[in-house]
Amino acid sequence: MARRSVESFLPLYHSVRNWKNRQAHIELPLFPSYLFIRISLAERIRALEVPGVVHIVSFGGMPVAVPDEQVESLRMALQLRRSEPYPYLAAGRRIRIKAGPLQGLEGVVVRHNSHTRIIVSVDFIQRSSSVELWPEDLESLPDTTRTIQKLPRRD
Repeated sequence: MARRSVESFLPLYHSVRNWKNRQAHIELPLFPSYLFIRISLAERIRALEVPGVVHIVSFGGMPVAVPDEQVESLRMALQLRRSEPYPYLAAGRRIRIKAGPLQGLEGVVVRHNSHTRIIVSVDFIQRSSSVELWPEDLESLPDTTRTIQKLPRRD
């Protein structure tokens, strides 16, 4: 992407793998098969010409724009906190971070190994990342799930 003057961001996380009696410290993509790029609509062909690029995530034939503040929050989360991939969660207890460098970011809370973790879901690509946080830095959001109610029959 850099050779084609396309600004890109590949979120990576640190992982320790055991290989033949030794531990290897490696960096892996947080969202396998996804790369964030910043490019104008008219110039998107430059990105599509890069070997290995299959397509740009689109809806209705138009590329989906990820707001700059969401990408910057992800960058900050990766720099300041331990992060790792997590299975995508479509539903759960939604929260907002109310303090610290990730303030304003929303996600889903899970508990893991006695640590509080926030799962930051990127809905349109159905991928998530977990970040360690402190419970006092979180606030609950209203439940937005819909329930189906059975209406009485009118005869």
